[in-house]
Amino acid sequence: GLFHGLNNRGRTLDAADDAVGDVAEPVLDITRVEIMDNGSTLLARMTLAEDVPERVADGEIAYRFILGFGDYDDCQLGVSVTANGRRSGGCGPAPAVVGYRVQGTTLEIQISKTLFHGADRFSWNADAVWWGRAHDQVFEDRTAPVDGADRDLGATGGAVNGNVFEVFHYPVLSKDASQVTSFIYERASGNDEIAVPLTDFRIDDLFSQGPGSGPINAPIQGIGRWQADPTPGERYGSDNLLVTVSPMFVGAPLWAETGVAEGRTFHNFARGVTWVAHEVTHRWVASLQFRNPQSGHIESLTGEGCRCHWSEWLHVPAVHSMWPGYASEPYTGASVNGGSVWSDNGDGTFTKKNNSGGLAFPAGLSAIELYAMGMIPPDEVPDTFLLDAADGKNPLGTVRATKVPVRIEDIVAVMGPRAPAADASRKEFRLGVYLLHDGPTPRPNLLEHAAGVATEIPKYFSRATDGRMRVVLNPGSAK
Repeated sequence: GLFHGLNNRGRTLDAADDAVGDVAEPVLDITRVEIMDNGSTLLARMTLAEDVPERVADGEIAYRFILGFGDYDDCQLGVSVTANGRRSGGCGPAPAVVGYRVQGTTLEIQISKTLFHGADRFSWNADAVWWGRAHDQVFEDRTAPVDGADRDLGATGGAVNGNVFEVFHYPVLSKDASQVTSFIYERASGNDEIAVPLTDFRIDDLFSQGPGSGPINAPIQGIGRWQADPTPGERYGSDNLLVTVSPMFVGAPLWAETGVAEGRTFHNFARGVTWVAHEVTHRWVASLQFRNPQSGHIESLTGEGCRCHWSEWLHVPAVHSMWPGYASEPYTGASVNGGSVWSDNGDGTFTKKNNSGGLAFPAGLSAIELYAMGMIPPDEVPDTFLLDAADGKNPLGTVRATKVPVRIEDIVAVMGPRAPAADASRKEFRLGVYLLHDGPTPRPNLLEHAAGVATEIPKYFSRATDGRMRVVLNPGSAK
């Protein structure tokens, strides 16, 4: 996993020339091929008689390098050109083709040395083919040496020259949480309403975060079509489960117990807890629409994209301040599901407050979220507003916009009343936090870490709802 950087960069390992004009299609006429050592990658360069096309009107052109590694299967890597443009492709474990560049008649691709399995020599040839029309040359297989990318630091006294960086191919766990919970509930009681699977081994996930499942089982009316028609529980292996999240590596920076972000010190697993809260509350939010009292039109309160986060032009301050439990100094908190906190300047302009809450620190829950979650009745939801036709569409500072009132009665007029209503809705939820491990027993330090995360998640929901929502950790679930 440790790769040396510049020791042999630019050294030509092998090269071959070919005559010009020996193929009917000039865009296939390869004139020279070079393979160079580029540290942690190989740089394979193909020069053609004519510029590499950006796209072709019909069919597909493939510019390929075919590599062989002795006992391992051959690998074809390269760039294809179709009517839709260019794309790279490869074989073997990721990363294979790290990237490519086209400059006129020259095509270069970076090939990861992870494909070589430590081999010190490889065979290669190259070709260009326009499928169904023409094919230029396949070089006879040639053999070239390669300086392996990996280094045994024990054998070198713990030091190597050049830039050293980490490139590991970590195991992949599906971000489809249903596969993970089905695995868990074959081995556990399966009586959780909220499930958070963690791992004590690093997975192929740069940020160690992932999507939530959205609504499972138990339909709820009046807060969105997705919530009214949730995913059946059998897919997740449980008739009790209401929401879960994708598996995440608990040893990643996101899950640190303490740290510094945006100039503030945080504690109590602030960022990891925030991510869980964000994904769990998608079980109820954000899918609301309202009738604009100024235009009479039905409009969404969500932003672009997945339409599952509040619009950045919606004023959704957290009802209860969250910073005392997580940060060294105050910050302005909007909803954990997006939106903003806007200050009305009284002159037709509005200023976005410093919203460090977001996902950097635990943001809280707004009144319309507490309503959607069944924590408060509609008469406890104060009016808020949405900014329309914001000048310049710049949400980072002061904007000029029209203030559109957003009232709970205008939401209910479109969505219908929430059912079950707040006085009959569930307020207590069982939480299962599970640590998946790849050895006979979990790593003790990460098991303790996961237990700390499990302890803090219920505290978040108690703080954010002022005690109205009670999340109870299942005994022994962090295992």
